[in-house]
Amino acid sequence: RDQRALTTLRRGSRSLAHGQWSIVVGEAPRTIGVTLTRLSEHVLVPGMVALATTAVFLSDLAARTRVAAAFLQSAFALTPAEAALAEAIIAGGGVRGAANALGIALTTAKTHLQHVLQKTQTRRQAELVRLAFAASAANAQS
Repeated sequence: RDQRALTTLRRGSRSLAHGQWSIVVGEAPRTIGVTLTRLSEHVLVPGMVALATTAVFLSDLAARTRVAAAFLQSAFALTPAEAALAEAIIAGGGVRGAANALGIALTTAKTHLQHVLQKTQTRRQAELVRLAFAASAANAQS
């Protein structure tokens, strides 16, 4: 079982043409999300030799904290559709996974994402995730 997951992971690492690739390994209650993201040239310090080309993110899907769509909608003045997309992106899997989970076209998801990024004054999905968790944590403490 572990060998099959490792083989799948290796195949995915070779197919990072779009910059990101995700899989889910294992079965409940110990399901692990694996996301590979190609590191772009702009994240490197000028003159630095690129020793790594890919970042690997592992997450325990059972232990994930959820940021609710209703909170996102009220905190950032998102529409219900934008909030649902943001919630799905924050839960993992990126815009493609969110589109699949919500049953919407990828182009629609990308349009919603652009609106979400604009309203939250973020430029990347990672910034959106960071902002959402920070805002959620601050809201929970108040």
